[in-house]
Amino acid sequence: YNEPWIPEAIAALASVAQNSTDCSGARTLAEPQKALFGVAELAVHPNPNAGAFSLSLQGGELSEEATLVITNTVGQVVYEGTLEAGSPTANIQLVQPDAGFYFLVLTSGNQRLTKRILIQ
Repeated sequence: YNEPWIPEAIAALASVAQNSTDCSGARTLAEPQKALFGVAELAVHPNPNAGAFSLSLQGGELSEEATLVITNTVGQVVYEGTLEAGSPTANIQLVQPDAGFYFLVLTSGNQRLTKRILIQ
């Protein structure tokens, strides 16, 4: 490409990607999880699983209530619930889930964390 604006546009996009939020204002996953939820890591045990698993907020606890939504790969919501502030763990039981990948989305205010899980 010989267009003079292309290198400037690429540099601008790279800068935005490093310090961006998505359209909803939620922070990107490139930021450390500790900055998002006051925890060092969100762990799912076991992963893979058969639809029953535990969430563990390691290195801290939620500072405010958070919404947990689990979707399949086509975006259908298979679980929706609330995690209370101060809670370091939660047990989840999906009802007759199909095998495959699912996305666990934890949202609190404008903060969001996504984790992939595998149901066997």
